[in-house]
Amino acid sequence: MKYRSFGFVSFLACIALSSNAHAQQFYNNWNTAACEFTDRAGFQLHRATHLTAVELWYHWGRHESEARYELYQDDRFIKRGRLMRAGCDPYQEAWCEARANIGIDLPRGDVEIRTERAKICQNEQSNGEGFIHAFGMHD
Repeated sequence: MKYRSFGFVSFLACIALSSNAHAQQFYNNWNTAACEFTDRAGFQLHRATHLTAVELWYHWGRHESEARYELYQDDRFIKRGRLMRAGCDPYQEAWCEARANIGIDLPRGDVEIRTERAKICQNEQSNGEGFIHAFGMHD
């Protein structure tokens, strides 16, 4: 089943996650095309980065407010944590951001967030990767 996704809430996320004056969004593959589900979202770091936070476009269950994730770099487990439900699409209330404060220094390489259930939006325009915003500071 395909769903329509809207990324209009992303500008609010930038404001909410910019508590650190130097942290900025450095990766964004969201788009408004219909999407299907995956349990992975990733990006490549081209240099050492302090990853402060990530956001995923996630299809939440009616009573869900958090979801577990694991972070990998170059297929090596780094850490696990919880994504929290955040800003939602007003027309499709199950589609909301899933945010996590990461707070970890990473060298260059491939970074991937894996969720326990395949509920992250992905499509051809995102090259099959789950929709993700990544925030941080480069060295």
